[in-house]
Amino acid sequence: MGVDTKGPRMEWIQATAQQGLDTVLGWLTSPAAYVQFGLLVGAYLIALMVFAWARPRLTRLLAVGADDRRPIAHIFRFLTLFLPLLLPLIAYAVTAAGEGITRSIFGTGEIIALGKRLFIFLAVYRLVRHILKDPLLKFIGRYALIPIAALYVVGLLTLVSTELGEMRVVLGDINFSALAIIRGVIAGAVLFWLGRWSSDTGTTYIRAQEELRPPTRELAAKAFEAAVFGVAFL
Repeated sequence: MGVDTKGPRMEWIQATAQQGLDTVLGWLTSPAAYVQFGLLVGAYLIALMVFAWARPRLTRLLAVGADDRRPIAHIFRFLTLFLPLLLPLIAYAVTAAGEGITRSIFGTGEIIALGKRLFIFLAVYRLVRHILKDPLLKFIGRYALIPIAALYVVGLLTLVSTELGEMRVVLGDINFSALAIIRGVIAGAVLFWLGRWSSDTGTTYIRAQEELRPPTRELAAKAFEAAVFGVAFL
C-alpha cells in the first residue's frame, strides 16, 4: 500500500500561503517596511542614473568595426551582448548595500532583500529573452534558469533543491540525484556553447592568416576546433 503524501503536502502549501499572507500584512503595518520600500525605490533610481552614465561609455569602449576579425574584436562583441544586464546588476549591488544599512538600523530587511532577489530575476529574464540566441540555451533558460530564479525570489530554492537532491535516478550500477542531472545538463550546454563560440572565433582568426598556405590554415583550424571541443567535453 502506498503512502498518501497528498494531505501533508497540501497542509504544507496552505501553511506556506498563510505565512506569506501574514508576512505581507505585517509589512503593511510596520513603519520599517515603508522605509525599506523607500530605500528600494531610491536604490533603483540610483541604478538608473549609474546605468545611464555607464552604458554609453561602455558601448564606445567596446565598439569595433563590423569587418574587424581580430580575436579581441570578437571578445568585445561578446561583452557588448551583456550590456542589457547592467541595469539589474547595478540595482542589485545598490540594493545589497541598502540592505546592510537597513538591517543595522532596524534589525530587519526582508522587503529590501526581496527587491534584491527580484533584480536577480530580472537579470536572468533579460539574459534568456534578449541575449541567448542558441536554441538549446534558450530552451534551458526558459524552462530551467527562469524557474530557478523565480524559486529564489520566493525563497523556495533551497527547499526544492533539497527535494531534487533526495530524488534518485538509477542507471544500472550508477546512481544519480535529479539535482545532479539538472546541473550537469545546464553546465554541459553552457560549456559546449562557449566551446562553439571559442571555436568559431579561433577558426575565423586562423583562416584570416593569409601568410599560411590554404591547406595549412584548414588543418590548423580543424585542429583548434577539435581541441576546444575536447576540452569542453572533459
